[in-house]
Amino acid sequence: KPFEHLPFVRALQALRPSIPGYVRVIQDFRKIDFGTSSTLRSNPFLEEGKAGVAFSFELEVRGGVQQTHLPNTIAFSVPFVRGGAKTYDITLELDITVKDDGARKVPIFTLQWPDLDAFMEQGANEEIASFEIGVREAGLDRLLILRNL
Repeated sequence: KPFEHLPFVRALQALRPSIPGYVRVIQDFRKIDFGTSSTLRSNPFLEEGKAGVAFSFELEVRGGVQQTHLPNTIAFSVPFVRGGAKTYDITLELDITVKDDGARKVPIFTLQWPDLDAFMEQGANEEIASFEIGVREAGLDRLLILRNL
C-alpha cells in the first residue's frame, strides 16, 4: 500500500516489534520532514555509498536545499504462523515515487516483498512437517494425510 511520509512513519511504528533495527530505521525516516512548506527538488534515485545502496534526493525546505538519503530496504523478523515461536528474517524493498499535487512534490513510500511466494511455500512446508511430527508423536500413525491437493 502506498503511503505519504507521516502515514508511512506511523506504519513503521506499528511494526516496531517486527523490525530488529527499529531505532536506526525510524531515525532515518524521521530525520526528514515533509511538511506543507517542503517539496522535492529532484526525483529519488538509487545511489551506492558507504552505507550501501540508498535513495538519494534533494528536499527544499524553508532553510534551503537539503541532500537526503534513505535506505532502500528494511529488515523484518516475522513469524509465519500468528503466535508462532519461530521467526523468519525477511527483507522488504522500499520504492519511492513522486506525487505532484500542483503546489509541491511529495514522496510516496511503498514496501515490496519480492520473495513472498518463496516465503509462503517454505512456511507451509515447515508447518506440514511440524504437523506430521505431532501426528506421529501422538500415536496417530494410521491417520491419512493428503498433501499437495
